[in-house]
Amino acid sequence: MDAGDRLTAEMSSRAQLALHFIERYWDRHSASPSYGEIAAGIGVDRHRARDAVRALERTGRVSRQRGKARGIVLPSRREAVLNELRREGWHINNETLELFPPTYTPLSVPAALDHISAVEGWGNDGADRDSGGSEGDAGDR
Repeated sequence: MDAGDRLTAEMSSRAQLALHFIERYWDRHSASPSYGEIAAGIGVDRHRARDAVRALERTGRVSRQRGKARGIVLPSRREAVLNELRREGWHINNETLELFPPTYTPLSVPAALDHISAVEGWGNDGADRDSGGSEGDAGDR
C-alpha cells in the first residue's frame, strides 16, 4: 500500500459518514442511494462521495455492483462479522461456520544469528556454561 492509498482521519470520517447515510437510506427506501444522494447527505461533492464508497468497499463494509445504477449493497450483519474476523486473521469454514483462531508461527532464527545459542550456552541446557569455558581454553594455556 503506498501513501496514496492510506486513509487520512478526514477520509476515514467521511467514509464513516457515508456508511451511516447508506445504512439509513437502505432502511428507509430498501434500495441503494445514488452518489449524488450520498454527496448531498454528507455534505461533499460526488467525487468525494465515490471515494468514500470505494474506501468502504476496500474494507468490506459495502460492495458495489459494477455497471448498475444504485448498485451499492450492504453485507448482511453475519457477513459483516465474518469479514471482520477474516481481517483479524481468523479462518472460517464457510459450510459449518466453524471458527479457527489466527495462527502465528514462531519466528525462525536467521542463519546469521545461529552462533548466539552456542556462545551463550542456550542449546545444551547450560552445558557450555558449566564446563568453565570452551574446549580450546585448556590447551591454549
